[in-house]
Amino acid sequence: YMLLLDIDRFKNVNDTYGHLVGDEVLRELAQQLRDRIRGGDTAYRYGGEEFIIILQAPSDREACQAALRLCESVAGTTIHCDDKALNITVTIGVTQAWAGESIGIVAKRADAAMYRGKQTGRNRCMFMDEGGEIHLITD
Repeated sequence: YMLLLDIDRFKNVNDTYGHLVGDEVLRELAQQLRDRIRGGDTAYRYGGEEFIIILQAPSDREACQAALRLCESVAGTTIHCDDKALNITVTIGVTQAWAGESIGIVAKRADAAMYRGKQTGRNRCMFMDEGGEIHLITD
């Protein structure tokens, strides 16, 4: 599975506190991701304020639950930068990678799911299924 995470309203962090604080937020989120994923999973910075996690999961349900836990964990963690305490949220797009697909095709699906989450309120996880339908992930 691929999870594509984007920090919600990250431009506001840079505009309000400056790029040095924005860079620290990126480093802290990267560390949170490393700390919260399992040993067989990997996290990468994809660009800007986006991160990709390649997740091994036995089912759509378990992949979606992992994404939701991650989303909630990020929202519940305060990031301390200098004398500032910041709370960020992320929107996550989730999709399964099927045999023979290029990483670019999988990333496009995850991005479409994530973008739908941005359009419908942020701080949420969206799953694109095999049929191309996008669903809000809930408990």
